Amino acid sequence: MTSLISKSEALKRIFGENKDSLAISDLSLLLFGHAAFQYLYAGAELGLFEILSKKTHLSKAEISEYLQLETYPVKCLLLGLTALKLVIKKGNSFDLQSVNQPTSSLVNHFFCEYFTNCSPRS
Repeated sequence: MTSLISKSEALKRIFGENKDSLAISDLSLLLFGHAAFQYLYAGAELGLFEILSKKTHLSKAEISEYLQLETYPVKCLLLGLTALKLVIKKGNSFDLQSVNQPTSSLVNHFFCEYFTNCSPRS
């Protein structure tokens, strides 16, 4: 069982010893945060997370068919979501990422419920 860490320890792990310094990972978040949100939002709005929570090992063509979109926009969306590690690619198929932590079932439940229920297609 994993023990909880203090707030100060969590801040040290995230920011290092000097919490006021800006690390490269922090800069990346600032630079690409907007794009990451747009990919996340598009996946939710289009119903991609809902589809991937119900069906596994889907190809780009199958996802395009389910979403009723051309192949190229789906390719771009999957590229962004795969880079964010929200979707995983195995060979030519795609699946919804699962969180591999002690609380993974709770996180996976929240992820699937939130991002599938906010889709207008659900």
